[in-house]
Amino acid sequence: MDRDIALWLIKFDKNTNLVSDQEIKWSENLGKKRQSEYLKTRSLVRKTLSFFFNIKPLDIPLFAPPGKPPLLKSGFGYLSLSHCKDALLISWAKQPLGIDIERIDRKFPAKKLLDKFSTENEKSLFKELEGEKLRLAVLELWTIKEAAIKTKFEDIYTGMNSWEYSFDKKEISHKLGMNKLNIVSFEFLSWKIALATKQNLYKNDSLLCF
Repeated sequence: MDRDIALWLIKFDKNTNLVSDQEIKWSENLGKKRQSEYLKTRSLVRKTLSFFFNIKPLDIPLFAPPGKPPLLKSGFGYLSLSHCKDALLISWAKQPLGIDIERIDRKFPAKKLLDKFSTENEKSLFKELEGEKLRLAVLELWTIKEAAIKTKFEDIYTGMNSWEYSFDKKEISHKLGMNKLNIVSFEFLSWKIALATKQNLYKNDSLLCF
């Protein structure tokens, strides 16, 4: 591939016929809502990557059980997925990349979430915020941290406190001394999106979006 990263944002549809027999078997152990969600996302991933690699959807070497990080066969690059109630975000990259997407209008207890999953330095930056400004700031921080967590395949809830984000430097660091990651965070239509990777995301022609 002549690109370092490719990113696709896709609104959900009802197409679930592009899944493997193994993915169908995995889905049978899920609840009705979770099953529909799982089959939709895997079908859209196969459909999208089939155009990218010029391979039939069911021939994409994808291993993505429910609740596990999606993996591609060695030599096919790195895959990361994230979804909210109405859209799926897919990324492919030559190096590990983490992504997250959330609805901008998502409602949640911002102060409680900040107290539970943020470092003391992060809390100090938000101490003057309240109401809608606090909610949007916490939403951005959450998407950034979740994207970072996905690059290391960490558990999302235990991993939140392990990362600290520098808003000035646009990078996030792990408390255990793991390498720093570059961050891109932005709003697009109804969604908040974050990407985390060691790559320079501001390099010309490094990012391809559909």
